[in-house]
Amino acid sequence: MELHLWMLKFLAAMEARFWLRPAGCTAIIRSPCRFFCGINSIPPARIDWLLNGNLVSFGEAGGNSSLAWLRVNSLSYRHIGEIRCQATNPVSAVSVLSESATVEVYGAPEISASSQLVRYILGSTAFLNCSSLANPPATISWSKQGSEATLSHSLRYQSYSNGTLTITNLQVTDSGFYTCTAANVWGSSAYTVLLDAVGKHDRKFKVSLPIMHCYIQLSF
Repeated sequence: MELHLWMLKFLAAMEARFWLRPAGCTAIIRSPCRFFCGINSIPPARIDWLLNGNLVSFGEAGGNSSLAWLRVNSLSYRHIGEIRCQATNPVSAVSVLSESATVEVYGAPEISASSQLVRYILGSTAFLNCSSLANPPATISWSKQGSEATLSHSLRYQSYSNGTLTITNLQVTDSGFYTCTAANVWGSSAYTVLLDAVGKHDRKFKVSLPIMHCYIQLSF
């Protein structure tokens, strides 16, 4: 019994040691990447993967008692950061971390937007939002359908670096389709939103659509 307890204490005192740390990965977005981590541990350690300090919940993990791997079939911008593996001794529950490796993902912008239709009351300030993920960071510009000019800084228009376009003292003529374009050296992507400028008691918007050589009018 005493020998058994001594062995447990001995095993609990054994720290896991890494003989192979993850290597960095630099790739184009949606490319695959694989990470390896080598560990010496008695008893065999449980291996977890961390990205920017958070447990990894993506990709496919596997391996054996001495070599673990993580495979990501399609890299995205959310994978950018520092990756490392964590070894936990199952007896002592003590965890050790490997050195970190850098994950870099490059590519054209991906736009995230919440709505394709926004309504604001005449005379108010309209906020059109457009954010993008890109590496290197994208330059964002706005334009209005029917106008060749880019909307940036004018008497009522203001474009911000975070992708937001504001229009102050909203007029009826401000109604229409606005396009946000995000661009970097890898390419560009665009997003279009319909702005409806309405009166305080007029919340309906009507649009005519051509269908089979006829026009129907929708109100919403």
